Amino acid sequence: MNNSRGYKLLIMALALALCLASAIVTLPVAANGTTVEVNSGTPVIISEGASQGNIPIIIRNIPNLGAGNGVGAFTLKLTWNRYVMSVNAITPADISGWGISVSTPDNTRGQATIAGFTGANYLAGSVTIANMTITGLSSTQGPGAIIIEIIDLGDKNGVRISATPVNGQVQVVKAGVAAPVGGTTPAPATYTLTIAVSGSGTVSPAPGSYSHPSGTVVNLTATPGPGGQFTGWTGDVADPASPTTRVVMNANKSVRANFSTGQSAYSLTILVSGQGTVSPPPGSHSYPAGTTIELKATAAPGWRFATWSGEVANPTSSITTLTINRDITVTASFVDASTPVPAAPTPTPPKGTVLPAPAQPALPTPPTATAPPSSGLPVWQIVLIVAGVIAVLAPILYFVLKRLITVRTYRV
Repeated sequence: MNNSRGYKLLIMALALALCLASAIVTLPVAANGTTVEVNSGTPVIISEGASQGNIPIIIRNIPNLGAGNGVGAFTLKLTWNRYVMSVNAITPADISGWGISVSTPDNTRGQATIAGFTGANYLAGSVTIANMTITGLSSTQGPGAIIIEIIDLGDKNGVRISATPVNGQVQVVKAGVAAPVGGTTPAPATYTLTIAVSGSGTVSPAPGSYSHPSGTVVNLTATPGPGGQFTGWTGDVADPASPTTRVVMNANKSVRANFSTGQSAYSLTILVSGQGTVSPPPGSHSYPAGTTIELKATAAPGWRFATWSGEVANPTSSITTLTINRDITVTASFVDASTPVPAAPTPTPPKGTVLPAPAQPALPTPPTATAPPSSGLPVWQIVLIVAGVIAVLAPILYFVLKRLITVRTYRV
């Protein structure tokens, strides 16, 4: 009876567990074939400076969701080539029972988001969820893509639906030029970037020709040589005035980094403070760039040399050198001979050096201890003490011996 009841409880527990599992685990919805499309995948042809609206964003082909089911929520991210086009507006479609929100298009980065949610009117067919208005900017930047990233697409139960994005293509043409027949002209797989230098300086990448896939962004850096100055880029770069810039490879391009010629000579100005002479003499002198000059200071009678100020090799030495790599001013300072010479600073030992412990003063040697004179007792005092002890102990010994003898006799 007890075993039968235990089996029944076990079966009930298993059944309850299966019910809970079926309530928690929801099998994925098969919705193969669903797409999210820009303009149904058809290229948009637009002239420079012209605008075009009603470019639809569509959720299409939602099969196998079953009766009463369908798309219940979506979140999409759009990005586009901001050099080819600007997105003026994205207008959400008016779908009954749906709340659709759109972020303001960010044309500085070329991106926007679209999100929608419903609690009743689930999408089960092909539906336009928003419309775009764009303006063509440049026909020289190549075809531009409007790229869809599906952040979330779920059915009424929140189960994710597998979907494929179909990106949009935008071709901008010169005003008055007929659109190419059959849509956009495919861009070549690669483009050539030619880099050159004018003047005294270097660039990275180095001068030469490079092949890059279409759409590649190449970073450029210009570094002037000694005495040189960067004056700008020639060619299709993002910022011609900046030494660091970039170029987008959407066509064959040539760029040139321009530098001013380095200065060939600089001036050396020598000054004197106090009384003394210097070599070269005080004044302004011109030297070729990179020249090393020896400076010598000689104090007048009653004076002494103190220091050099300026970019010299050894400021405290009366004879020193400097290298001319820009306009430089130095001063030789002399002071009265009676002026105390500043104490040389105590050199600081290198970090980690173990310094010896300072010497300790010697302590005075303590005097040798001498034994105190003996304090022994005279013999007669010792005899008296012994006699007194015997006189005290004799009665006690007599009493003890008497008791022992009495006890022994009694036992016999």
